[in-house]
Amino acid sequence: MTVMHIQEIGENILMAFDTLRTHKVRSALTMLGVIGGTMTVIAISSFLTGLREFILEQTKRFGPDIVFVTKWDNIGIRFSRPTQPSACAKT
Repeated sequence: MTVMHIQEIGENILMAFDTLRTHKVRSALTMLGVIGGTMTVIAISSFLTGLREFILEQTKRFGPDIVFVTKWDNIGIRFSRPTQPSACAKT
C-alpha cells in the first residue's frame, strides 16, 4: 500500500509542475497574492505592536496619578492633578 501512495504523490507532483508551466500568469498572480497578503499581515502586526508600545510609553510619562479612565464618566477619560496630600507625600 505505501508504494501505491508514493506513486500517487509522484504523479501529483508532476501534474502540479505541469499545471504551473501551462498556466504561468495564473501561477504568478497566485504567488503575488500570497506574498502580498503575508506582507500585509506582517506590516499591520508590526504597526499595531509599535502603536501599543508608543501608547504605553506616553502613558508612563504621565505617571500613575494623572490619568483616570472609567466607564462611568460622560467623557470616559479625565485628566486631573494629584491632590495636595498625595503631591506632598511624593516629594
